Amino acid sequence: GFSFRQRMGALVSGDEYFYILDQNGSQFIPTLQVPVSYYAFFSPAQYSLGIGLKGEKLLIDLDLTYALWSGFEGPHKETPGTAWKDTWNPKIGFEYKLTDKWRLRAGYSFRPTPALAQTGDTNYLDSDTHVISGGFGYRLGPGELSAYVQYHLMKEQTVGKAGSNPDLRYEGTLWNTGVGYKLTY
Repeated sequence: GFSFRQRMGALVSGDEYFYILDQNGSQFIPTLQVPVSYYAFFSPAQYSLGIGLKGEKLLIDLDLTYALWSGFEGPHKETPGTAWKDTWNPKIGFEYKLTDKWRLRAGYSFRPTPALAQTGDTNYLDSDTHVISGGFGYRLGPGELSAYVQYHLMKEQTVGKAGSNPDLRYEGTLWNTGVGYKLTY
């Protein structure tokens, strides 16, 4: 299969108002009105190509996504001091049929960071991320109950900042879990 997802963003614009309380503490007095315009959310355009290989008990899914991060605009519609790079994101998933009712699932993906080293004034902290997942599916009535757990390991990064900006070292982990029921009809 092949898919394309268009670039998405949620632009917020308008006026921000700052208030102070009067001496009695009962009434707000507007003191400052500031126009704002920023992205609350950004996702790049993406092209994905996938293939599934199915045996009697084993299903293998392979996916490769090309994400066009070079078009990234920062939260305030600025282009970051260092342009971002487009990325290739490989994924692989497995499903093993234990019985007619039970399925075991596992997966791995690699998400390289689109952000180049932030040596200037900006601090877009991101790193290459390995994502490992596992889960199960159980046929229940006219559908399937499923659950998963996902672990993200973000590689340690050290960035030497220019000028008087302090150097940075960062890394991280993230756990994600979920439960769902898919109704088939």
